[in-house]
Amino acid sequence: KPHPPMWIACTNRDTIKVAARNGIGALAFSFVDPQEAKAWADKAVQIYPQEAQGHHLGGVSRLGLKDYAGALNSLSNYDRRLAGDPATAFLIGVAHEGLGQPRRAARQYCQYLASAPSGAQAQYAVTRLTEWGAL
Repeated sequence: KPHPPMWIACTNRDTIKVAARNGIGALAFSFVDPQEAKAWADKAVQIYPQEAQGHHLGGVSRLGLKDYAGALNSLSNYDRRLAGDPATAFLIGVAHEGLGQPRRAARQYCQYLASAPSGAQAQYAVTRLTEWGAL
């Protein structure tokens, strides 16, 4: 199952751990720094590795920490579980770009633009593709 069928509102770490142990989606309404988010994501993946969201949060937090290889790994794991999300294609492109892999980044940005041709991320992708001569 790609998503848990039930969600719980979480206001502290203990509730998030309960949700992870029981395969329940965690809705949290606070903002944390990337290092703390990475720790939560790693714990979620450890407890419930087949759930996609822990991998996604791990990828996003690793991008914030400029750990592009780790972000690519986490986001690729997410994409294997829930393929076809345009935002994930964009984030995988950012990870490839951070790793100095413009051709791979360009493929992801083109994939993103096929589904989401407008907005700030689309503008960024078009700018990078233009700079690389891919458009």
